[in-house]
Amino acid sequence: MSTRRLILTAMVCGVVILIAGGAQLIRLSRSQDRVEVLSEGQAAVVGAAQAKVVSSRITGQQVEVTVEVTPPAAGVTAGLTAAEPWSLLVGGTLVAPQTEAGSCRDRPLDGGTSGPIRCTVIFGVGPGTKTLAFRWGDTQRQWQLSV
Repeated sequence: MSTRRLILTAMVCGVVILIAGGAQLIRLSRSQDRVEVLSEGQAAVVGAAQAKVVSSRITGQQVEVTVEVTPPAAGVTAGLTAAEPWSLLVGGTLVAPQTEAGSCRDRPLDGGTSGPIRCTVIFGVGPGTKTLAFRWGDTQRQWQLSV
């Protein structure tokens, strides 16, 4: 094969790659996949449970979040507490609840309770926007905190 043919083939391949990349960018820009971030006070069904962020406040070096969790009637992992499904995204870092504080740490999600469990989850505070996440099974919902 001559040098001219190789250069022409390389140029055609480059144009094809540019067209495919442009088509992918257009496809991604039209995607409707959006993460809905709820506000405090809004409830959501998350997997088989229902969760709600009631309020939030900063006290000293902690973020205290009052939440409500209504576990499903059955299928709850034994030993799971009301604090464990929650995590805080702050400043690009995911933070687990503090285990030594908060009323949710002592509240089991045994499925035997009637009605929602209202308790407080406590996290260490950091700079940046604070978003609280609740994960149940393969499903997760997020709330924007007002603090």
